[in-house]
Amino acid sequence: MRMKRVVKGIAYYDERAFWKIAEKLHRHIHPDIATASAVLSSALAFILYLDVTKNPNNYLWICALVAIHYFCDAIDGKIAKLRCLKRKNGGLIDKVSDCISSVLFISGFFYSATKSVQITAVFLIIYFIIFISYLYYYFAKKVDVIFGGTEGRIGLIVLNLLMWINK
Repeated sequence: MRMKRVVKGIAYYDERAFWKIAEKLHRHIHPDIATASAVLSSALAFILYLDVTKNPNNYLWICALVAIHYFCDAIDGKIAKLRCLKRKNGGLIDKVSDCISSVLFISGFFYSATKSVQITAVFLIIYFIIFISYLYYYFAKKVDVIFGGTEGRIGLIVLNLLMWINK
């Protein structure tokens, strides 16, 4: 049995709202589509980050893509539970897709802000150290630590808005 450690934040409070949304959508959307949409939104954001010097309004589009990612990532597991889909590796697939999305958002943002591959690489290394620590607790200790995803996305939206204002 996997133990869940939740650091109370915004996600703790918006959980009920996402359950209600998932209850309305679970007959119409497959959880794999929601997961793929979350990853696709982060990939599109990465592409927009690369072109932000030519079009600063991309920061606004990226804000929308972060919100889409947040929504899709929040409902995919809930839809799977409502559909009674039990997969041995479902949680792992969710963690890997979250990692891929985070790498795309982090690398895109830091590259657009600094235009430095080296600085972007430093932030990615820090992220991977944190993610590997998380995976250790997830697999070895059987503890699912949930923290900061919602706050991180809100922070990313705010940072993108600030970058747009300053361009």
